[in-house]
Amino acid sequence: MSTGYTVVVPHERWPSNAAMQASLDARGYPVALVGGAPDAPFAVGSRGLELRLDGRSLTLVGASAAKVGAAAFARDETNDVLAGMGAAFRARDGDWHFGVGLGSEPREWRAAFLVMAALVQDFGGYGYETQTESHGDNAWAAALIEDAEQFRLQAAATPAAVPQPDLRLADPGGWTQEKTAGVVCVALGGAGLWVSLSTGNLLISAIGVMMVAMGVAVFFIRRKIA
Repeated sequence: MSTGYTVVVPHERWPSNAAMQASLDARGYPVALVGGAPDAPFAVGSRGLELRLDGRSLTLVGASAAKVGAAAFARDETNDVLAGMGAAFRARDGDWHFGVGLGSEPREWRAAFLVMAALVQDFGGYGYETQTESHGDNAWAAALIEDAEQFRLQAAATPAAVPQPDLRLADPGGWTQEKTAGVVCVALGGAGLWVSLSTGNLLISAIGVMMVAMGVAVFFIRRKIA
């Protein structure tokens, strides 16, 4: 289950990629946007919002950014949601909506909170979240920053996954079923060759050779461990 956040930004103040990065840098938020021309509007790609947090790659797959034009605005429920929360703010035709759905990964929460805080603090955004009905501008952004620090501490306290050795090609050693099958194949193949020498039957001879070869291959196979 994910929690959804939205920040509405006036269309005339929606930043370029360069302006967004400058905001993050000026505030000391360790988020670096990835991709996109500097002068192009800040945007979310088809894979999500790709960035680096503390120098490590991260993609907010649940992120989106869209300018809500006249046709979409007529059907948009943002203002109904805000009114239901008691917010005085209202979105306008043409405003940009940045949204993100967050799950259980602390690094994703931290990165998303820092991005949303910058949109509010430097570009006149108004944010809200429907589950707790939290909403606001600068005070709301300040709460995001406090929570982002808690997510940083939580991520730091989570032990990194320890790589496990790949044992699929390991040889268990000793006598195995494969070796038994190999011995049987060699024995049957040898018997076939002996019969072919006695009878002159080339078909039996060919089958005997194949059985011996198969037995040798099976005997020396490296057994896979599930």
